[in-house]
Amino acid sequence: IKRNEGIEYENVEEFKLLGVDIGTNPKNGISWETYIEACIRKFNAELWMLKRLVDIGVSKNDLIMSYCSRARIYLELNVPLWHHAISIKLSNKIERLQKTTLFIILGNAATNSYGENLKLTNLKTLYERRLELSGKFAERTVKHPEHKNIFTFRSGHVNTRSGNNVVILKTKTRRYENSAVPYLARLLNKKK
Repeated sequence: IKRNEGIEYENVEEFKLLGVDIGTNPKNGISWETYIEACIRKFNAELWMLKRLVDIGVSKNDLIMSYCSRARIYLELNVPLWHHAISIKLSNKIERLQKTTLFIILGNAATNSYGENLKLTNLKTLYERRLELSGKFAERTVKHPEHKNIFTFRSGHVNTRSGNNVVILKTKTRRYENSAVPYLARLLNKKK
């Protein structure tokens, strides 16, 4: 327990906020591993269902639709919160789940190439999907009357060569620099 100005704070390693399991890390701040592991467990439960559908002979198109609507959603929950902050190792672990799923869906038609299997199923990598979802979230946030003030825009109608209309605030800490708001601001600047 820490005391600050007469107020006691309990130091915790993990907590749940609005249904999202968040871990704390003294070095990096927030750790998303606990939350993502919970999402992976939910994904694996749906993967079991997908295997049963393959066993009863459901068509490839229906398997892909079932995967996208029932299983993949667990790997994309709250993406704008955590996509920018996960390690390459964790990103690859998530990507392997889709790679395995494509082998299940395609069966004998599957190739050893993940890229080829993605083409056969008309799917994107989960990394590309996370970028896309984060970008859409940022665009919707800008248009929302209550939340548009999260981002700061250049005053006037200045047309810069870089097209960067969203101001990236200077940060004092690396932790904030790597947090969701600056990341989403950089995404908005890339889309312009």
